[in-house]
Amino acid sequence: MVNPIHHRIDRTVEVVRVRVAHLLHGVLFVVLTSIPVKAQRGFFYSHIPNWDYSFVDSSIQSSILRDTAVLTNDDIKAMIRLSQSELPQPSDEEIAAQIKAIPALVNFQCNDQVIDEIRKMVYSGRSYIAKLRGRAAYYFPIFEGMLAQEEMPIELKYLTLIESGLDPQITSYAGARGLWQIMPATARGLGLTLDSWVDERCDPVKSTQAALAYLQAANITYDDWLVSLASYNAGPGTVNRAISRTSRGRTYWDIQSQLPRETQKYVPKYTAMVYAMHYADYYKIPIVYPSYSVAPSI
Repeated sequence: MVNPIHHRIDRTVEVVRVRVAHLLHGVLFVVLTSIPVKAQRGFFYSHIPNWDYSFVDSSIQSSILRDTAVLTNDDIKAMIRLSQSELPQPSDEEIAAQIKAIPALVNFQCNDQVIDEIRKMVYSGRSYIAKLRGRAAYYFPIFEGMLAQEEMPIELKYLTLIESGLDPQITSYAGARGLWQIMPATARGLGLTLDSWVDERCDPVKSTQAALAYLQAANITYDDWLVSLASYNAGPGTVNRAISRTSRGRTYWDIQSQLPRETQKYVPKYTAMVYAMHYADYYKIPIVYPSYSVAPSI
């Protein structure tokens, strides 16, 4: 016959053991999830520098905002609605010369694809470009400081306009998020924290650090910024396969036809965006600032 006292003691011991085990599992989970994930191998993750961005101010000073009192809302709307006939209409050759005149380290090229994208942006996409000019006043100083410190092309800042339209909270259908539209696995591999409480892809400084590490490593591999941009969009595996199927060369324009349709349009759109932002005043595109009156905290 089982002694009821011993039975109660055994049950109490078992309950305590189970609870202690659950507590230890919980502590272990917290510890593991609090450690930034660093991939031990892989294409891009072997080149993650330990950058110090303490020089970046805790917020972008509102003094960077230009005085918009000169133009009324009606003036801005009128400028955006200008017809193509009221705007400059440079020839293909003139556009090519303008692109060549942009001070840049990225090896921009001008062709029919780029020119088509340019004309869409400066004539049909004027309202969107005007909004991007306003948002850029907040975020571009952050990007420019980091790019300059790492001696990377300043014009890489325009990539965020293609990726997110400078919306730090936007999420794509594929799960990419933030200003630089970084995928979850890539973000964790680059040391960003993603959990139920924090998503550092939405942090302007930390996400920029991760994106620049990715791009810098890509350029070390391909030695071509446009191919590096293609790998940012499609992934290094896709770019490597495109290179292996091409016998003509290793530039972006050599492998373009072997890339996915989205990536075939990616670099022409990026080049057109750089052009549109650089020559916005030439095309009478105004600046439309966001509705918030002060710069967001970082």
